[in-house]
Amino acid sequence: MKLPLLSCLCLTFLLIGCSSYQKLEVPTAQSTAPLPLKVGDTIRYRVNHGPLLESRIITLNHHQFTDSQGKTVLLSHISDLEKKNISTGKTTMAIGASGLVAITVIVGLAAAGLAAAIVGG
Repeated sequence: MKLPLLSCLCLTFLLIGCSSYQKLEVPTAQSTAPLPLKVGDTIRYRVNHGPLLESRIITLNHHQFTDSQGKTVLLSHISDLEKKNISTGKTTMAIGASGLVAITVIVGLAAAGLAAAIVGG
């Protein structure tokens, strides 16, 4: 049936937009604070004011990380750092909108079926 497939596609497209990037303070070599990153995080970073790169952290220590392309990056060479976060507000709105769309479609189909039954009977 096309309705569940359409609903799944709509929900998928809505949920894709439910994340945002949070700008982080670039850790320094003298920093004793815990790193605001962990293995598996998706990040955007800029090395020495170069292009903005996006990747996932595979390994991490206080001096460097290895990204999903296998590149080892020294934290001291990073000029900009952002971490991808799931936005609960956007997610809630997307789920609510999807539910509203599903209810509207169901009510529309029921009304069409009832109208067909009345006209045909």
